[in-house]
Amino acid sequence: MNRRSHSRQIPPASNGFTLMETLVMLVLLSFAVLLMFQMLGSYRIAHERVGAQSERIARSALFQAWLAETLAGQFAIKDKPLQGDELSLTGVTLNPLYASPGAPTPFSWRLDFTAREGWQVSYSEYDKKYWSVPLPGLLDPQFLYFDAQGKEHDRWPPALGMQVELPHAIALIDGAESGGVAQVNYVAVHGPSREQLAFFQSEDD
Repeated sequence: MNRRSHSRQIPPASNGFTLMETLVMLVLLSFAVLLMFQMLGSYRIAHERVGAQSERIARSALFQAWLAETLAGQFAIKDKPLQGDELSLTGVTLNPLYASPGAPTPFSWRLDFTAREGWQVSYSEYDKKYWSVPLPGLLDPQFLYFDAQGKEHDRWPPALGMQVELPHAIALIDGAESGGVAQVNYVAVHGPSREQLAFFQSEDD
């Protein structure tokens, strides 16, 4: 009985990628790497912009909060009355940022403009400047002062005879590019508007 021999065909060994296929793969890989770097660059730029904007917002929020705290705690002293104009004010507060709370402390806020950094705000206690930071978000800031009748003044004291009185409120407003008002920070003064001469009465024996 004859056996038939079955021949098996062995496939030829693969020679790998051809030169054209290799070039195509390299081109695709370079495009992928380039796209990845572009995405990373866009992410970095966006992250820096968001970070800078967040820093400006946080800085502005802190400034507004500290300003409100010191202005609300103003203390009327005849020898050191509040003096202020559109860009600066000096007075005495019970809510200082650095000295002990509750102790009458001379303080001052000042707005200055520089061509390089725009508007800057500085804070001082006892004529010592503690810090000065830029606030580029401000366009045309100014302080306004309101008396007990709610009348607006661009300086304090507004007239002779009112040197010993504190304003009823102080506002920091910022102008808009269109000419209107973009932002208002209105702070009411909590303490008495005049100096309290006698806090304690002596007991009679």
